[in-house]
Amino acid sequence: MTSIVLMFFVFDAKATVYTSIADGNYNNCAIWDVGCPNNTIQNGDTVIINHVISASSSMNIKGVLEINPSGSFSNTNTIDVNALGVVSNDGYFSTSGELHLDGYFFNSSVSEIQILHVDGYVCNTGTIQVGGETFIHGGIIECNGTLNTCDLDMDNNNASVPVTGSSSSFLQGQDICCIANSSNPLDDLSADWLIDSSSVSICGLPLIPNAGDDANLSICNSVDSEINLNDLLSLNTGGVFTELTSSGSFDALTGILNANGLASGNYVFEYTAQGYNNTSDVAEFTITVSAELFSEETIAVCENEIPFEWNGTTVSESGSVSVMLSSSVSGCDSTVTLNLIVNAIPTSMNDTLVCGSQLPFSWNGSTISGPGSETVTLTSSNGCDSVAVLNVSIEQLEVPVVDFSGPVSCPKDLVTFSILNENSDAVYEWNGPNGFVSSEIFNEFELTEDLMGTYEVNYSLNSCVSETTFIDLEIENIFEYKTFKFPNVITANGDDVNDKIILEDFLGSCTEFELTIRDRWGSEVFRQNRGEQSFQGLSIDGTDLPEGTYFYRLTFAQGDVSGFMHIIR
Repeated sequence: MTSIVLMFFVFDAKATVYTSIADGNYNNCAIWDVGCPNNTIQNGDTVIINHVISASSSMNIKGVLEINPSGSFSNTNTIDVNALGVVSNDGYFSTSGELHLDGYFFNSSVSEIQILHVDGYVCNTGTIQVGGETFIHGGIIECNGTLNTCDLDMDNNNASVPVTGSSSSFLQGQDICCIANSSNPLDDLSADWLIDSSSVSICGLPLIPNAGDDANLSICNSVDSEINLNDLLSLNTGGVFTELTSSGSFDALTGILNANGLASGNYVFEYTAQGYNNTSDVAEFTITVSAELFSEETIAVCENEIPFEWNGTTVSESGSVSVMLSSSVSGCDSTVTLNLIVNAIPTSMNDTLVCGSQLPFSWNGSTISGPGSETVTLTSSNGCDSVAVLNVSIEQLEVPVVDFSGPVSCPKDLVTFSILNENSDAVYEWNGPNGFVSSEIFNEFELTEDLMGTYEVNYSLNSCVSETTFIDLEIENIFEYKTFKFPNVITANGDDVNDKIILEDFLGSCTEFELTIRDRWGSEVFRQNRGEQSFQGLSIDGTDLPEGTYFYRLTFAQGDVSGFMHIIR
């Protein structure tokens, strides 16, 4: 919980500001610049104390009581601070009665109070000395000051909400201490209360001691090499150092380790911070002592990386060179020798002839789309760049041009297709439906339904394959006899609506057929072949057939259908 209270002292035209001009009693009008301030400082009024002022009457502060650094105010009676009231002490403030605070108290200097009752807000950056009890009932005390009290109670208080924003009591940023016997002043803690244990201490000892973070450091054992462990503290809480190892070169009082001539290795130290009630926290420091190092490395580089920069030195050719460095591991001086190997950059060139149908193709990560030269940079086996050049020539074949006679009108009509731009050295390959394969320039056959579809042709020449040409061979008139439904009713009444059965409309122009119609006694009354007059309810001799049911039989190339039909007039 963090509370921030901003107070603005506003002097309006109707308010009165009383400023002391001499030492004396609060009720002595002669010590004020304008009249006498009342024991009840009204809301909007301000009393400013620049001198030594004493009072014996109870007071109710609804306005502002301001004690400047040169001022001193002492009262032997009770002081009540209203929820809008403010007491600001930058000098000296005391009361031998109770300070009952529903408003605000800002203390940056010394205040001596017999009983402190906080229902409001206290920002104490100085010292508050309480002779009796301290009550925090829904109030707040904070701001990193000192609160000397031997009896501190905390409880919640709903009446505190307008000032503090909460009914809970809160204590943070204070060193609380019972000077008489250094006992724990925290007494009766009831209901809702909060003590920030990270910022509250008792008589200088934190409730939760914190020695800070552990740390590791590396140093060299060279002449005049030393380290002050105090520089490693993330928190300096007045703790003490001890060494867990046996360097023989550590001063626990100063925290200084003399590393001159120490053997390489790790030296371990503890920093112990004491807290209240014999609690403690420990931070551990490990100091790694290292000696000067000597090392050698071999590096291979490519010739395009020469000159080569190494540890601040420019190397222009193969060979060995030594430098003095500070070790990246220990931080100590080290002598490093470089053996440099310079590798050459290989170059290759290739010529290739490819077919146009092979374009595009990939070569060493590049896409080749046409003739010309392509250069790529690769990594050779020695890790250096290598330059490869590919010179590409293209064998581009013409696309076959096809002439064909489709579509045909009827099944089994003759269809032809052939190559117009024939190359006598080429090998042609035709493929089509139902397993059709041919290598002929000219092809001819009767086109049936199972041979309808897409035909394709390409050719091979000089190991190259041309692009493929596609043609579609179709039959325009196909009678689907499996789905044919013979008309079973005609209304031969001469109105030109359903007066006749025109079989060519169903069978198309290609299928030969024969239709016979018999009456119910089995006598043939009508016969029709393709091209003859359609049946319109007339008999073979041209007379009207009577209404009724008749038997028909329709015969065609794929089979025949038969059934009954009706004449209605």
